[in-house]
Amino acid sequence: RPMKAVLEAEGLCGCSVVVTRYFGGIKLGSGGLVRAYSGCVEAIVAEVTWESVVARVRLQVSGVPPTSIARLFQFAIGERYGAE
Repeated sequence: RPMKAVLEAEGLCGCSVVVTRYFGGIKLGSGGLVRAYSGCVEAIVAEVTWESVVARVRLQVSGVPPTSIARLFQFAIGERYGAE
């Protein structure tokens, strides 16, 4: 839960983080483990380069008059790059 809390606080969803500890956490206590795990995730979030995931849909268009094909491509490119 501490790892998930860090991701949620950063507004990240649809991702996962794996932290592997090779030594037991008995000496750290429960509070120390929470700090260790959340600290690892905080460090990862600060270091990585994030990329947005863009859902892609294949669209087949037929019956477009040749005079309108250029407008269709302009519309598609504008949508792809966030233009109106």
